[in-house]
Amino acid sequence: MFHMTFPAITVGLSILLSVLYGIYWKTGNVIYLSLD
Repeated sequence: MFHMTFPAITVGLSILLSVLYGIYWKTGNVIYLSLD
């Protein structure tokens, strides 16, 4: 069960962090860094 859930969580979090950093670089708004 661990093998199925842990990779899914880490992949999802890495995509979320990439999106947040991309929005921060585009807008320059610091709020997106605090969502990290």
